[in-house]
Amino acid sequence: AAIWIADAQHKYIFLQAFSSFDSNESNPKSYNINFEDEDSPVSNCLRQHKPLLHKKYTLEEMDPRSATLTNIYASATLPLLTQSGAIGVLECITASNDAINQTEIESLEVLANQIALVLSNHQQLQNAARQTELQNKLYEITSKINKAKDYDSNIKNTVEELSKTLNLPGASMHVN
Repeated sequence: AAIWIADAQHKYIFLQAFSSFDSNESNPKSYNINFEDEDSPVSNCLRQHKPLLHKKYTLEEMDPRSATLTNIYASATLPLLTQSGAIGVLECITASNDAINQTEIESLEVLANQIALVLSNHQQLQNAARQTELQNKLYEITSKINKAKDYDSNIKNTVEELSKTLNLPGASMHVN
């Protein structure tokens, strides 16, 4: 099984997790594909937003999973759908001669929906935490600037805080 996640601009899809029943090999973190011009089962599933079955598929030599899987396998790709669209793909692979059947697809769809929900909730929590952190920084900066007792101190504090926040080695402000 593999989980692929699309980037925010939907230009690339990255293999985030891969687990093989027959092997301990489960860490292909550097593998990614550009799905805009890639014709892989994963990219097609993400574009079409529907489950796809592939009875026989050959892994590319550069695919990190080729070390743990036979070259020809059957796969099911299921989109990880949220209210805002597909955020990734759940790919289930088998070297078995029995292709994945419709009942298994329906069960995998339930699993894909649950994974999508968990990932979506995680993204929303991350976004909320990032927003809170930014608001807290803005409050701190505003407080420091407002503590200044005169115009020159206000300008100095503003420049220092902007420089620190933007990670600049230095900054200056000229007022006419």
